[in-house]
Amino acid sequence: MAGLFTEAHKSPEQALSDGSNSLALERLPSLLTDLTAPDRTVRAPDARRDVLPGPPSAAPARPTPRTHKSP
Repeated sequence: MAGLFTEAHKSPEQALSDGSNSLALERLPSLLTDLTAPDRTVRAPDARRDVLPGPPSAAPARPTPRTHKSP
């Protein structure tokens, strides 16, 4: 994970501003654990690099329709 911006407050319902947009402070550790789990898995020394998704491959070329000429 490259970054995260969030607002946390010990009592969001009592915050002077942005309380409705704030995360309860006690929920922050659990949220960070959940959000960083995939990153830790991918960066683990024993992570299998061959099963990780790579860049999307180009779409296969469409076959060119063949035109049959009448004899």
